[in-house]
Amino acid sequence: MIKNHKIIIATTLSNAITTGYFPTSYAALKTYSKYDFIDEVLIAEGLSEDKTIEKHKLISSKINFLSKKKWPVNKWNWQNLYDQYDAIYKYCRDLKEDCIMLYLSSDQLLTPDFASELKIALENLVENKDLDFFLLPFTKTINYEYRTRVYDKMPHFHLHSALKFGKERQWQCVRGPQGIESTRGENTLIGDREGLKMNIDFKNFPICYDMFMFTRENLNHKIKRYGRSFDGPARIYGEGTAWPEKYQDYLSQIWLKKVISLNPVKLKFNDHPIEMRRIMTEYLDESRFGLSCFNLLGQQIGLGIIK
Repeated sequence: MIKNHKIIIATTLSNAITTGYFPTSYAALKTYSKYDFIDEVLIAEGLSEDKTIEKHKLISSKINFLSKKKWPVNKWNWQNLYDQYDAIYKYCRDLKEDCIMLYLSSDQLLTPDFASELKIALENLVENKDLDFFLLPFTKTINYEYRTRVYDKMPHFHLHSALKFGKERQWQCVRGPQGIESTRGENTLIGDREGLKMNIDFKNFPICYDMFMFTRENLNHKIKRYGRSFDGPARIYGEGTAWPEKYQDYLSQIWLKKVISLNPVKLKFNDHPIEMRRIMTEYLDESRFGLSCFNLLGQQIGLGIIK
């Protein structure tokens, strides 16, 4: 609680064990739950068919699952994702009290330095009564030794924000300019007025561990799920993009190409949050993507793309 505002971290998480996001998701939720100023960790999940809820619900009494609409384990499309976003926004509206909802991906971990800076930013947002949100910074690991630089901030509202709700802030949902069929990079906040942004330059940031604990099977499963979506690669990577059939092609043609363009930064082991260091010590080996990107990252280093 910050000055009579309930603080909620919200995320989406479905079939995390089947898809390979566990145990990264477990470590992420632990970092969300540990800080006193966070009152609730809200998880919109798609009626998981595995033990996702059982594996995560005992982390903390702060954790609250919303299970509203089915997200099939073998499919992916924007409707599935926006179903979960809509559930989060409705929950915050229905609270009928002042709150701030921060949306994070379930593979993003808070660091202590970022959490300290975040608390101050939230206090400032509450003090600035006319302002509605601020953007959250985003960076992701490439493997355990490298992360990208912080992504460029959006000039407009983005899902990954800290957003006020209350009597005069009954935001309906988040959409893109073309409705459901649009990427997360094109988010528009839907309400009875335009949201007003508080500008802030964070010195620290949460770290995203995208696919970090994936096995080759997990990654091939992801490619099949995305390949079945109605817009697949064209929406995410541009018109005319063919969706690779195998994880090696996906990583070399799309994923590594994208993240390496973000000027990777070297990581030390202690740069990782302690919750992830524990996971890495127990789970990280050559079968996991986060060790060496299945040896494809070494090829990029050899070419001088990463120094």
